[in-house]
Amino acid sequence: MNTIRQFSLLQGFLFSSWAAFAAFRVYYLREAGFSNTEIGFALSVMMLAGIFGQTF
Repeated sequence: MNTIRQFSLLQGFLFSSWAAFAAFRVYYLREAGFSNTEIGFALSVMMLAGIFGQTF
């Protein structure tokens, strides 16, 4: 199997698993007792950290 196909499969599995966990992140935090505002803030900080973390 060539390198590009291996890398493509790896990326596909990575983002598929990320999407599966991300779909339930809000429900988990809601059951943990966080308010809607706190959940929105936490998810926003995570996304901003991902954006700004790529610059380093």
